[in-house]
Amino acid sequence: MINMGIFQQQVIILGAGKSKQFLENPSIIHVDQETRTLDWLLNAFDKAITRYLFVGGYKMDEITHHYPYLHFVVNPIWKHSGCIESLRLSDFDPQLPAFVCYGDILVRPELVQKLLQTARQEDVDAVFALDSDPKTIEVKPDCECIYCNFNGNDRRQNFIGLIYLKPNVLGQLKHNFPSDSTHQRLSSLLPYLLQNKFNIQTVDAHGLWVEVQQPSDVARFILTTKAQTLHTLRHRITKAKIAEQVHFSVQEWQNNRQAIRDILKQTFGEKLLVVRSSSLQEDGFSKANAGKFTSVADVQNNDADLTRAVETVIASYGQAITPEDQILVQPMLQNVDACGVIFTRTLNYGAPYYIVNYDIENTTAITSGTSDSDFIFYHWKTAPIPKNAPYFFKDLYEAIQEIEFLTQFDALDIEFAITKTYELYIFQVRPLAAQHLREIDDNQLQEQLQQASKRFEDMQRAHPGISGHRTIFGIMPDWNPAEIVGIKPRTLAITLYQQLITHEIWAQQRYEFGYKDVRPYPLIVCFSGHPYVDVRASIHSFLPANLKQTTTEKLVHYYLNRLSTHPEWHDKLEFMVMPTCYTFDFEDRWRTALTREAGLSEDEFESYKQDLLRLTRDAFQKCTEQYKATAAINERFEAIQQVPLSDLDRLYTLFETCKRGTLNFSHLARCGFIASVFLKSALAKNMLTEGEKEALLGDIQTITGTFFEETKKVLNGQVSRTHFIHKYGHLRPGTYDITSPAYKTDPDKYLFGHTGQPITTEITSKNTFHNPTFEKILSDTLSVSLDTFRQFLQQSIAGREYSKFVFTRYVSEILDILERLGQTYGLSPDDVSYLPIATWLDLRNGIASDGKTKRLLKAQIAYQKEYHQVAQCIELPPLILQQSDFFSFFVPKTLPNFIGNQCVEAPLVYLKNSNETNGNSLRHKIVLIEKADPGFDWIFNYEISGLITVYGGPNSHMAIRSAEFKLPASIGIGNALFFNRLKTAQLVQLDCNAHTLKIIR
Repeated sequence: MINMGIFQQQVIILGAGKSKQFLENPSIIHVDQETRTLDWLLNAFDKAITRYLFVGGYKMDEITHHYPYLHFVVNPIWKHSGCIESLRLSDFDPQLPAFVCYGDILVRPELVQKLLQTARQEDVDAVFALDSDPKTIEVKPDCECIYCNFNGNDRRQNFIGLIYLKPNVLGQLKHNFPSDSTHQRLSSLLPYLLQNKFNIQTVDAHGLWVEVQQPSDVARFILTTKAQTLHTLRHRITKAKIAEQVHFSVQEWQNNRQAIRDILKQTFGEKLLVVRSSSLQEDGFSKANAGKFTSVADVQNNDADLTRAVETVIASYGQAITPEDQILVQPMLQNVDACGVIFTRTLNYGAPYYIVNYDIENTTAITSGTSDSDFIFYHWKTAPIPKNAPYFFKDLYEAIQEIEFLTQFDALDIEFAITKTYELYIFQVRPLAAQHLREIDDNQLQEQLQQASKRFEDMQRAHPGISGHRTIFGIMPDWNPAEIVGIKPRTLAITLYQQLITHEIWAQQRYEFGYKDVRPYPLIVCFSGHPYVDVRASIHSFLPANLKQTTTEKLVHYYLNRLSTHPEWHDKLEFMVMPTCYTFDFEDRWRTALTREAGLSEDEFESYKQDLLRLTRDAFQKCTEQYKATAAINERFEAIQQVPLSDLDRLYTLFETCKRGTLNFSHLARCGFIASVFLKSALAKNMLTEGEKEALLGDIQTITGTFFEETKKVLNGQVSRTHFIHKYGHLRPGTYDITSPAYKTDPDKYLFGHTGQPITTEITSKNTFHNPTFEKILSDTLSVSLDTFRQFLQQSIAGREYSKFVFTRYVSEILDILERLGQTYGLSPDDVSYLPIATWLDLRNGIASDGKTKRLLKAQIAYQKEYHQVAQCIELPPLILQQSDFFSFFVPKTLPNFIGNQCVEAPLVYLKNSNETNGNSLRHKIVLIEKADPGFDWIFNYEISGLITVYGGPNSHMAIRSAEFKLPASIGIGNALFFNRLKTAQLVQLDCNAHTLKIIR
């Protein structure tokens, strides 16, 4: 408690009014589980107070019940009177100095001390507490503003409702209150006292008070500096511990550092200390400046080490330092078992999740962003705690809920640690400094999650035509939507992708290739706007058509369990979870697993192997057929463009014809995968060396290589610029995204961006490869010659990329038509992005007038926008194994796909959209993008040093591109929180040889 001096005081609390926000009297609303507003107010004053007078009217019976030791005065006309009238009725003692304050404010003892110190001056009669920050007037339009020229201050300030009056002033008021005091506010005393020649002083209350109008006001009072927040909470929390502390300001340290060092020695003795920043520039509601300032750990409690540590922290405050900035000193926590950070809402959208990011033992790895062994756990706030939650989560959950209640705020960033004796310590509590889109109600989000989990439950039943009595869903297996359209796509992008590929074409291709026919089942299912691959359907579709039903059941069951056991393989279904073709190492990799674990008999295994071998041999012929068909699909596009059609008719024709292109691409992509795993298995069996593999691939040039060769010719004047733009201008960074600009919209940026230095791949002569043993194995195993195998590599790898290039011409033209159609209805490309493709195809039937159609389109856009916003707020795991995963899940440790063997250290550029940056800013940088989308090919124009993608597998487009240009890359890092840290990194080391990705700065 603060020492008020030897003279006695009285406190007059004016609490007559009724709040617009609360049903209770504002003086007794709960600030925390045990404390009300009035408790905080009374605790700010000293025990030496002689009298507490409470003047009220509204719900006085409740106040008298909770505070029987106060002296109460009832204002019978409280509904109509002002505060001056309540003061007049308060029966105060004119012989004692008095604090007069409103009953709905919280003040810190430091403010009370300020008033007293000012009042101790002999010639001072009264002291008013004002808030000097003009923002308090801006945000509180009904505040009591004082504007008068005294004490050298002539600007408007906010009167907070706290005054200190000496007996001579009280004597004057006792006998002569201001005229017409019935309706006047307390601030009206100021001009009255000045008029009567009293000497008035003011103190600045900024940061030391709050008016309790809504729960967030309590949060802003409690959550101030790091040190003050911990000090306020330390003796109020019961579910966790906050270590003892000493904190002091920069000014106090500069004025009396020896006294502070003596206090630290007296308080902490021989304990190791941590000296932490507690600047006014950090831990705020608008910005956190997390990690900006220095903390020094393991400090010996002696003068030299303490001084060095404190000066280091102060120096980190930089030029923006103020005398009020603080330094916080606490004992180092020993025997730490786990530590981390928990957000109590999502950073981007403020959705009600607890997100726990923790590490074992290392107390700084999470906050510094250097952890490579951390865990990430998401939990919907109101959901039951699952059995697989972190071992400490129940205790942390209860502690965090208590802190949320204490602060009356539920968007917090809290650092914590668990000791080996299971004690929970809180290191920091601060508001999440983020712009939350809290337009979606939490209940609406929960309803969506419940609907999604119910749909998941319904899909666990057995279905005719597909084996397996359950299924799981992933964003990365098979035709991974995360890589192609993103994890939360807009309506047009996902429906276009589904209609062109994942509703039927994907299954048709598998059937034509020799796999089982799973039609009419779609591959992709959406849960709350998040597209997921039905893994059961995918696995079944990769089994040979002739496989017996009993064997099929065993394999589907086994592969589902295998992925469930190894969720980190969710983006490597065909590499790690199951074989989809024959390879040279098939026996080594799969015999034991399938006969012992999956339960296949020797005959079943042998039959499975032979079916895959036959399917693989057939791929050589199919590859040639599909390679030749690509040219016809391209010619068909040119022919369609020459025919005069309406936009709706052209849209329909392109859309239906595009399905031939996606089918063609699907076949060549399957062949490309087989070629890739064949070479990998040959390396694994030592049939080929790395050099021989490069020799086999050396003479393969994809459409990207051709693109760069022709770019050079354009720059040299050998090829027409117009012809070049016509050929390549359809490409987009987001293939299915209408808001993503086509290359032709800015050819100088996307098509002609490099310096004129030729970008080439090394072409290796066929004659450099000579391996008779490998040639014999090809003949004996696959019945193909080396030349046939070379042709297969060329056609599958180059054909896959060229086929994609061709069908994306159709997609890009479809998007151009949709943009034109949208303009006829007054719709922007952003508006059109929310309309499903089926809506536009249906318009061809002409079922409504243009006016009605426009209204219907806008209504559908509004609905889809709201649905998309809900999807943006909801978080789901990359792999959904069970119903509870919709509410609680770990983010699996995805194994990134490292390309090449180089190590590069360079500045990082996060490229969210292609139109966000000038290409020249990418030179000699490591570029971070979310999706491994072919539309980002243009970045290779700018001599980038490396590439990182969040999504994408080892056989993805960007993996192939990076390998082709020998660019170090990490494809599919997956980890969402690490990605968020990467986005703000300045310097990154990408070591493809060691398979590591580190934030240097």
